[in-house]
Amino acid sequence: MKSFKQLREKGKCWAGYRPVPGKEPYSPGSCKKEDIENEIKEDLRQWFKQKWVRMDTKGNIKGDCAREPGEGKPKCLPQAKAHSIGKEGRAAAAQRKRREDPNPDRHGKAINVRTEGAAAAIAAATAIAKKKSGNYDSEGFRKTNYKNPNHPNIKSNAERKREKK
Repeated sequence: MKSFKQLREKGKCWAGYRPVPGKEPYSPGSCKKEDIENEIKEDLRQWFKQKWVRMDTKGNIKGDCAREPGEGKPKCLPQAKAHSIGKEGRAAAAQRKRREDPNPDRHGKAINVRTEGAAAAIAAATAIAKKKSGNYDSEGFRKTNYKNPNHPNIKSNAERKREKK
């Protein structure tokens, strides 16, 4: 069931139009025509036209995306992307896939694994942010007295009051 707020939001503009952010409702220029073609960015026909290849854990392209008997779970990518990430990237992606889904004969829904190491990218960005902040040492531990009761700078309120006098 739609809430009153959702119904009110929808009623601000005619069908086929959407509200413009920052404009007062019902004022001139507060609605603009929806452009459906720009909202849909995926094209399933193009996806089927791409040549999909599988890779082994050494980074070699093995052929079409289909598993041979006795082979582990294949990591498949469009051929253009497989060539663009290089041999080391292909090897890392295939190893990540096999690590996440080690049983080649498992039945059920497919387990999708990201090609590039998203977790590694996030960890690297976090490490860079920590380094820039200056609050962390080279090992990634906090330099300040945050949550360290044995730190010499941590004082009780009573000690602070005595120092002020």
